Amino acid sequence: MDSSAPDFSHLTPLERIELAQQLWDSLPVSAHQPTEPVLDELRVRRAALEADGELGDPWDGESASRLLISLHPAADRARLAALLLASIEPTEPDIAVAWGEEIARRGAELAEGRLQAIPVADVFAALDQRLPR
Repeated sequence: MDSSAPDFSHLTPLERIELAQQLWDSLPVSAHQPTEPVLDELRVRRAALEADGELGDPWDGESASRLLISLHPAADRARLAALLLASIEPTEPDIAVAWGEEIARRGAELAEGRLQAIPVADVFAALDQRLPR
C-alpha cells in the first residue's frame, strides 16, 4: 500500500464500509455517471425490447460480472464492492451485541485505570493531520 495513503486497518469492515458510503455520498452526481460501455449495453437492450417486446433472459453470473467490472470510474466498482460486503456483514442485532460488549469492556478498563481517555478535540486534531481535507 502507498505509504502516503491513509491507514484504515484500525477500522472494522463495517466501519470501512460506512466510511466508503459517506465518501460516496459526498460526491456530486456528475462524478458517477454511467460509462459508455454501460450506456451502450442499455441501448442494445432497449432496442431489443422495442423490436420484439420480449423482456429478455435473466442475466447469468458471467454476463453480470463482465458488465459490472466494466464500471468506471473505480469508485463505481468500489461502491458495488461495498454493497456486496455489506450484504454479508453480521446482522444488526449481532453488531449491537458486539458494541454493547465493547462499551462494557472499555468502561471497565477506564474505571480500573487500564485505559486512558483521549479528549475528543485531540482525536479530531489527529484525524485532521492524518486525513487532510
